[in-house]
Amino acid sequence: THVIRGEDHIPNTPKQILLQEALEFKSPKYLHLPLILGMDRSKLSKRHGAMSVLEYKKAGYLPEALINFIAFLGWSPKSEKQIFSLSSLIKEFSIDRIQKSGAVFNHQKLDFLNNFYIRQKNPTELAKLCFPYLVEAGFLEVEFKEEKTPPVIGGTEIFPKFIIKETKEILEWEKLEKICLLFQERLKKLSEISVLADFFFKKELIFDKELLKWKKQTEEEVKKALLAVKDALSKIKDKEWTKEKILEILMERAQKFSIEIGKEPGDRGYLFWPFRVALTGKEASPPPQEIAEILGKKETLKRVEDAIKMLK
Repeated sequence: THVIRGEDHIPNTPKQILLQEALEFKSPKYLHLPLILGMDRSKLSKRHGAMSVLEYKKAGYLPEALINFIAFLGWSPKSEKQIFSLSSLIKEFSIDRIQKSGAVFNHQKLDFLNNFYIRQKNPTELAKLCFPYLVEAGFLEVEFKEEKTPPVIGGTEIFPKFIIKETKEILEWEKLEKICLLFQERLKKLSEISVLADFFFKKELIFDKELLKWKKQTEEEVKKALLAVKDALSKIKDKEWTKEKILEILMERAQKFSIEIGKEPGDRGYLFWPFRVALTGKEASPPPQEIAEILGKKETLKRVEDAIKMLK
């Protein structure tokens, strides 16, 4: 009954209608949609980064984000609402709100929507979505085991059991959930998890020791900072190893440390920056106390000691 296609088919339409009339066929109703354009307002092509739906899926875009995004290419709702589920789109959609001008494919808008939907996932959903990218990146080996799901759900569900390739250690599902949750707010697409969280799966971190320095910190001051961190964390009992306790202990130590080395009183960066870099080897990461809680006391102290050795 209806033919829905791009506006580039408009010139063909009169010929097709005349041919249908000549053959005494009933003509369908034609609806022409505006073309999808690149940011330079030329017709979208691969040179703009256009991909197939499967390629977007492989890159880590969620179906609900793609549906929401594509619905707004050439159409707008009556309200300023931007977030629509498929069911709400069906209720809201009307042909008369399709625009005539071309629709620009804005990757930043797609990333925004994808990040929104990623942030709606619970810990188990998020880990299930993320772990294939960690396996593909070569960080994890996977085998499956059957686990009972919560009583309210009933039945059984298949949960993976992971082995970290470099260390040969078992990574429990609960720990994987915690790792993924650390980056949930920052993920624009699921594939980014393998770049952001890579330090959790490495036996040894390789980075320039200059990265350990906060502001104009000297190498000797960095060493003192890491020794102070090691001393403070060593006093925490294993059963008290939580991000709250780690932060409490280090905050107390950081207040005194900046004064001890003759720096601005209360600038905790002189202690926290070297500590965070020692754990991750990165300039940007989640708070170090949260990383340390997941790594565990033994691995945290090992990484601090490794960083100290870099300065000898």
